[in-house]
Amino acid sequence: METGATALSRPAERATWYVLPVAIAVVSRFYSVFLLLLFQHQAAHQLPLLIDDGSPLVAWDAQWYLHIAEHGYHAAAIQPGGVGGHHDFAFFPAWPLLIRLVSLGGLIPMAGTAIALSNVLMVLAAVTAYRLFAERFDERVAMGAILLLAFNPAAYVFSMAYSESLFVLLLALFFMVETRLPAPIAAGFAMLTRVSGLAIGASQAVMLIIRREARPIRILSVIAVVAVFAGWWVFIWQLTGNFKGWLEGSASWSRSLGPASVLRALHRQEGIQALLWLSFVGLMFLGSAMLLRKYPQYALFGMIAIAMSVIGAPVSSMPRHSMIAIPAFAALSLRLGARWSVVVAIAFALAQILFIQFSFGSLHRPP
Repeated sequence: METGATALSRPAERATWYVLPVAIAVVSRFYSVFLLLLFQHQAAHQLPLLIDDGSPLVAWDAQWYLHIAEHGYHAAAIQPGGVGGHHDFAFFPAWPLLIRLVSLGGLIPMAGTAIALSNVLMVLAAVTAYRLFAERFDERVAMGAILLLAFNPAAYVFSMAYSESLFVLLLALFFMVETRLPAPIAAGFAMLTRVSGLAIGASQAVMLIIRREARPIRILSVIAVVAVFAGWWVFIWQLTGNFKGWLEGSASWSRSLGPASVLRALHRQEGIQALLWLSFVGLMFLGSAMLLRKYPQYALFGMIAIAMSVIGAPVSSMPRHSMIAIPAFAALSLRLGARWSVVVAIAFALAQILFIQFSFGSLHRPP
């Protein structure tokens, strides 16, 4: 029986590792953009705006990233809210820095640059993840995984000016080379993109413990994550003059995070919405756990990343935080088989309509 790597090496099939995932990713981006633009008028009223653009493609966190890309970071809170106001340093710097670089410092409109980048990076992430899963599992599993990833209920965020596309690309690259020297570089950049990068360092540290082997590359990956996070902590300390300044960012964004936000949603009579959000989160956690025996590094990353979200994020944001646990999609594809992976992907695509409605419809809950 051929492995995925062997199949990919045959001349007649070399193109399949990028043509099919590119096609899936591009179709899914058109689908998500179409759905988002249906809410153009509602999104324009998601106040207060930080930039002069009310498009749903640059709503919510995207406003913050674009504001940072143009104006940098500030010691004082930019908006009232949360515990002590909303600070822009709640958002990590890799994504706004990339927006600024590609837009040539604003010579090209930053909003359009960020939207285009997010969509293109998602396509690249899909190709990289497909190659990863085809080599670790097989092509059938890889195809189902990319279908589930591209059309999952929170996948519309990949078409917004959010950092998820960049992070998933870096994560897929990290897992592709996790035993080789580029791995610590990918881990460091992932940490510079989102707080979820801590899950990479934590999962690698646990692997060192359970495998009882001191692999230099794994150790360097842990060091890279710790060093980048420490550097970011020191930057905020210098910016604010407060050693605990980082805790004034995302950790203080809302007075109700994690389980408290779930209770708040129930109090607001948003039980059905919260149930749908948490159902997807639970499915991603289950998919991650399914990999624990054979691929513990994937399972640990997913379970830690999802646990971080369940503990410290608003309930409406938990689905998009959970979808970055991309190996879970491979586990689900492996269990479902080709036909049922397509069926579930269609169900995911329909659920995406509901999730967008929750964000831009009457609820106005940020993804």
